[in-house]
Amino acid sequence: MRAPLLALLLAVLAGGVVATEAAPARAPGSAEAWLEAMTAALRANAYEGLLSYAQEDGVTELRLIHGHHGSAIYERLSRLDGEGEALLRRGDEVYFLGAQDEALPEGAVPLVQHPVANFDAIPDSYRVGLGPQVTVGGRRAQQVRIDPRDSYRFAYHLWLDAETALPLRLTMNHPQGAPVEVMQFRALAVGEEPPEAAFQVPEGAPHQHPLAPAFSPEAEAVPALPLQRLPWRLAWVPPGFELLAEIAETPAMLRLGDGLATVTVFIDAAVEDAPVALQDGPTAVVVRHRPHCNGATYQVTVIGEVPLPAAERIAESLHCTDDAS
Repeated sequence: MRAPLLALLLAVLAGGVVATEAAPARAPGSAEAWLEAMTAALRANAYEGLLSYAQEDGVTELRLIHGHHGSAIYERLSRLDGEGEALLRRGDEVYFLGAQDEALPEGAVPLVQHPVANFDAIPDSYRVGLGPQVTVGGRRAQQVRIDPRDSYRFAYHLWLDAETALPLRLTMNHPQGAPVEVMQFRALAVGEEPPEAAFQVPEGAPHQHPLAPAFSPEAEAVPALPLQRLPWRLAWVPPGFELLAEIAETPAMLRLGDGLATVTVFIDAAVEDAPVALQDGPTAVVVRHRPHCNGATYQVTVIGEVPLPAAERIAESLHCTDDAS
């Protein structure tokens, strides 16, 4: 499973960066100012590039086309080393194009949600600071570090072009410092809006999915426990995580987030599968059976971009509403 939650990187690893009106006139002085300048540059530009996405199990080569249709974001993310699979975003809709969903699973959807917007307001669970200026891809870059204050989430390290604030490289790291995944562009063109034909949906395209609810720092805080629509409660979530969405369908679903990291909890009828606990790059997957007050046993699946111990603790903390344990 590949589930990058990394920001959409803009970089030029060969050739020059095309400056725009959104580019800063001079280098910002603080880490927060660098992030603000980066977000403005990313939102103002149309671009197309080739990028590499690396995890422990290998490297995936991708092509990303990013544009706008009115106020809506249009994006196409295609694999260059697979069977032609692609993710296509048109505003609030995402299509999986290809014979099999699995090549670009739903976990990859955050990559086309423009999650770089999440860096607008860094939550208190992280520390933000500047690292040294170094050379990345032949260009001078300023490192910006977003480090967690505990062991329940990953760190984000960005290298931003000193002239334009566009990101040249981004890594997600374990709390101990080792990289979980690395993404950077090998080539990029920034400028004119791509033609609408680049985002055309093939007739009968399968696997249409709505975008997952995005975290809004201005949204009213919702207590993580008890839940409002489900007969369950979460006895523990990582500090700073809030309830973003609660769906009382089958399977029931909870969406949790701290402003950068997200975790999804599915609750469904139990099957005979053995418990699961694995970490695949930044994505933790945990499957547990939990008893409910009605005497039935339910299967709880936790999937999120957090270290495995955090996902396991979330799964074990789910209890029925009347359970005092």
